[in-house]
Amino acid sequence: WSTIALSAGPFIALAPLSAGQWLVVGTEAIETVRAAPSRAGRSTVEYADPTTRDLRAIAVRDTEMVVGVGRNGAILSTSNAGRTWTPFAFDVANEQPPTFTAARFTTDGRLIVASTSGALYVTADGGKQWQRARAGGAATAVTSIVSTPTALYAAGAGGTLLRSTDGGDHWEPLAISHGTFTDLQMTDASRGVTRWP
Repeated sequence: WSTIALSAGPFIALAPLSAGQWLVVGTEAIETVRAAPSRAGRSTVEYADPTTRDLRAIAVRDTEMVVGVGRNGAILSTSNAGRTWTPFAFDVANEQPPTFTAARFTTDGRLIVASTSGALYVTADGGKQWQRARAGGAATAVTSIVSTPTALYAAGAGGTLLRSTDGGDHWEPLAISHGTFTDLQMTDASRGVTRWP
């Protein structure tokens, strides 16, 4: 292992964009890191709006399109691999901006975000309109969302494990209870691995 000097932390997410290039998201900075055989270079974007300083998760659609989510309804997007970032407007009737804890793009390009209250939200038009998904089970924080060709899965606090087969509009609880899940990864379309403290 070798150390790459970055400007700010703590960091909460790392995502590969293309060969030799990663996006590193921290609470106060987003950095695009490029690794070369003899040197490492980076470009840094500092947040201008204090309400977007505390990000919690990112969702990667492809090598150019990435979304970061966090406190106070913060949603930032880039369509050029992190060179510039644009805030999304989050507006759901009769709801205060939540703290987002997880995000995932579906295979058809929808964006699913989850909050500390356990609520899940869906947008199919790049953030212009949002709708709250219908989720069964207890309302607990969702910490991870994964997508397979046939379903979405969400895991979180209190043994929460949910499945959606309609692109995130409706979620059903799965009968698993092992404390708080901190991560969820699928090994194939029907099998997965969860992690808890």
